[in-house]
Amino acid sequence: MPRTFNSNSRPGRRGATLVESAILLPVFCLFIFTFMDLGLLTLRKNTLTAAAINVSRAVAIHSREYPGNDFPLGPESVNAPIDLLAGIPRCAMPPLPTMEAENVRLQIQWSGSPDAPPRSTTVQLDYLHQSLLGALAPWHNTELSAVSKADIAI
Repeated sequence: MPRTFNSNSRPGRRGATLVESAILLPVFCLFIFTFMDLGLLTLRKNTLTAAAINVSRAVAIHSREYPGNDFPLGPESVNAPIDLLAGIPRCAMPPLPTMEAENVRLQIQWSGSPDAPPRSTTVQLDYLHQSLLGALAPWHNTELSAVSKADIAI
């Protein structure tokens, strides 16, 4: 005999799936976006670190190619958005995925006295990470920073 289902056979259960879904779906989405945001934060930090290493290496290598203190970026300190700077070879700048270049700050400092050629360079890249979750995440506005130091062979 075929079984028939009567909507009155389970009183009080109509719409329970809809209510359960309405409660659990936002929580599930919050977990998914939290993991995505933490992954994006890690990607940006790793990319900044790699870029700082590459820029400090390029600055250290290419500063020897200029006589005296004629290097386009030094020997005075530099603090500017990374997309406005000339003198850094493009090969030194890896792509900065998910980061707008105009929001990445570059600081270059040379060590040594003003009379002598610099002996080392310190490169710092800064970026303000804004969370996908907005103010729901405690890391909503996290300042990411990467520092690399390279010695200049004389």
